Amino acid sequence: MNNILKNFNFCIDNTIKEKIKTFSKKIRLKIESYILICLSFIFSKLNIKLSYILARILGILIYFFIPIRKKVAYYNLKRVFRKKSNREIYAIIMKMYINFSYFFLESIIMKKLRIDKIYGLKDNVKVYGLEILQEAVNKEKGVILYTGHIGNWHVMGQKLVELGFPINNVIKRQRNPFIFEKEMNTMLNAGMKISILQKTPKNIFQALKEKDVVEFLADQDAGKDGIFVDFFGLKASTAVGPALFSLKLGSPLIFAVDIREKFYKHKIFIEKIDYTSIDDKEKDIYNLTKLLTQKIEKYIISNPSQYFWLHRRWFTRPK
Repeated sequence: MNNILKNFNFCIDNTIKEKIKTFSKKIRLKIESYILICLSFIFSKLNIKLSYILARILGILIYFFIPIRKKVAYYNLKRVFRKKSNREIYAIIMKMYINFSYFFLESIIMKKLRIDKIYGLKDNVKVYGLEILQEAVNKEKGVILYTGHIGNWHVMGQKLVELGFPINNVIKRQRNPFIFEKEMNTMLNAGMKISILQKTPKNIFQALKEKDVVEFLADQDAGKDGIFVDFFGLKASTAVGPALFSLKLGSPLIFAVDIREKFYKHKIFIEKIDYTSIDDKEKDIYNLTKLLTQKIEKYIISNPSQYFWLHRRWFTRPK
């Protein structure tokens, strides 16, 4: 009888805990949404120069007072830059928060940036290697564009759309539906297409069939669906999508990345991915995924404060 009562009380306790957890999550998501609404309203009313100044201040305030995943960023950077002092590591983290605030601002005021004569995308975003992308598009097999969470990938997509390329973003649903909807609207209003990650890759196959330039941000932890390749010398679960689609469909695979030069100036670098298949599916996917990972590593080393270190990149471990 005592055991039955204990089990009953345990079930009630767990149910209450789950309800509290669900309620807390809803409150947190609502707070995030309200903050986004307020900041969007403020930035939309200010001139662009003042908006960048405010975004910089916001990034510094977040660093000191709302250090979201600051410990995650610290341990990630320590894994990669073992010889850097704590002071150097924290300096990178502060700059990262500032860069992410700029990213957030630019996503909100993208419409302004498309037309502004001083701070606009036309004169302040330079593209290097555009002929590589054009050559890939000319093959009419669709193009797979591999990039990472560095600089501002939305600015890169917007610029390539302005230059006449049919950019189709592969994205996954975020935990906050309001923020997810805002991000989708930003991309759609910029003239991009969207393919939401699903259990089946039909929408991505369709996008390549329609000869789109399909953009993958495939540099985060891929969980049990990924394969383990070295990321700065440590095994990391990595998405196989870009390599798999390229090998299966024969679609050209290119690498592209956006790097912020000044607070409103950007450079986009496009590189060709040359790979010869060895007719071994598993090894081909591994080798090509490893090659792409090495590409993003090169730009992270050169621009560590522009990478999104808040993600738990090494969360999934090999058995």
